[in-house]
Amino acid sequence: MQLLDHFTATVGSHTFLYMVFEFMDTTLWRFWQHRRRLVSPVQTHGFIAQVVSGVAHLHSRDIVHSDLSMANSLVGGCEPSLRIADFGGAMDAANMVLKAGAVITTEYARAPEIFLGTRRPTVGIDLWALGVVSVALLFGSLIFWQGEGCEPR
Repeated sequence: MQLLDHFTATVGSHTFLYMVFEFMDTTLWRFWQHRRRLVSPVQTHGFIAQVVSGVAHLHSRDIVHSDLSMANSLVGGCEPSLRIADFGGAMDAANMVLKAGAVITTEYARAPEIFLGTRRPTVGIDLWALGVVSVALLFGSLIFWQGEGCEPR
């Protein structure tokens, strides 16, 4: 996402950094749910192309997002565009090591190696999640079944 502005504010002895980004209306998850999981082929193509471009950019910089999902993709604008968000788990792929038992990915998009306990995630976990998101957009259903109430809000 494009950083539009930034500023600091001091309250007492604490200084806070504020960053202003472009406005995005919703998450891809809510966009998909609101349309009863039916997204037009043109929008689906656009969203998949945008997320592929974003993931390729991250990987070209040796960054693994590690929590790619529809809930972490923001949608906004008249001609809806998509931005990848929530980089709380993103790390430099060369130096990424998880603590034993740590989990940082959204369950429905989690790659098999995460379930198997890898401590060194690779770009492959982003590619797996990209596939899961793409299938959901193309076919209107999550690729893996989940019990009631297990989907993100």
